[in-house]
Amino acid sequence: MQLVTSLVPYYTEEELKDQKIIVLVNLKPTRFAGEVSEGMLLCAGKEGGSECKPLGL
Repeated sequence: MQLVTSLVPYYTEEELKDQKIIVLVNLKPTRFAGEVSEGMLLCAGKEGGSECKPLGL
């Protein structure tokens, strides 16, 4: 399964790799940034976007 996120300003790929996170997987695959994304990583954030934390970390 491949997930494409907009978390680049908050996390590197290495920081998220092999972490236990909450993901929605029963979604229709869609193209995002030129890649197919097959799910959605759930996050919580502060108003204004100053902080974003994937649920489960």
